[in-house]
Amino acid sequence: VLTDFLPRLLESDEDVSIVTSEALTPEEQVVVSEAASSIFEVLDAEQRVLLREKLAGVSDGEMAALRGISRPTLASRKQVVFTVLERELRDLPQALQVAVFDRLGLLLASLSETEAP
Repeated sequence: VLTDFLPRLLESDEDVSIVTSEALTPEEQVVVSEAASSIFEVLDAEQRVLLREKLAGVSDGEMAALRGISRPTLASRKQVVFTVLERELRDLPQALQVAVFDRLGLLLASLSETEAP
């Protein structure tokens, strides 16, 4: 589900097993928590909403229409978000990257609708 919008770094032909917090060591849980928090803090409110919508599977067409912008403009905004993700996640093993996205999903789900663009 995520491969159509994740940075190329996160795309892989390898199967990734489901990662749960119980499967992570305490050290890995700290790394995941810190990475998710760092990404969350670096993104501004609009970028957070954009990422939340992508994680929820909202199409680019819908996202562009909601913002009253063109798809190419949306693509450039998404690229900024993907650059942040790639920078923060590139040194983590893929299993931890997946866990970070799970944690980010929880953080982003807590956003209120007033933070939407």
